[in-house]
Amino acid sequence: MTHIVSAPAAWRRRIAPTEDDEQGKMLRGVVHDPRARRMGGVAVMAGVFSTADDLSKFGQALLNGSPILSPEIVER
Repeated sequence: MTHIVSAPAAWRRRIAPTEDDEQGKMLRGVVHDPRARRMGGVAVMAGVFSTADDLSKFGQALLNGSPILSPEIVER
């Protein structure tokens, strides 16, 4: 099984830097939690990487009634 710890290198320039790691290096498209990084990204809190464009498409799909979430959850 493969676990994603960071976004592909080709995406990095499009990802906003988010926070410093434990060595003071600014993270960009990398799992924030040092434990999750050491575990190969196997953690619920490891994070999700996306672009604003893709996130807007996902949100629009939910609003259009995508079966990912029930209509009641979307309405809330």
